[in-house]
Amino acid sequence: MKPAAKSLNLPKPIAAYFTADRGDGEAVSQCFTENAVVKDEGHTHKGRAAIKEWKTAGLRQDGPPLRRRGIQTG
Repeated sequence: MKPAAKSLNLPKPIAAYFTADRGDGEAVSQCFTENAVVKDEGHTHKGRAAIKEWKTAGLRQDGPPLRRRGIQTG
């Protein structure tokens, strides 16, 4: 049996990120400032272009992360 999806009440900036995360790397990168830094799995991604590249590569490999975990936002 598939686990029930959870609904979360998130602050607007966090909810915007998760909404963008359903889309593509470009949408996710726009949630960050031009000089933002993301650290993930031992790697550092600096700036929107690097964040876009990181997110695009991750989506190609794994698909949207929240869907894999059965979480719904919004």
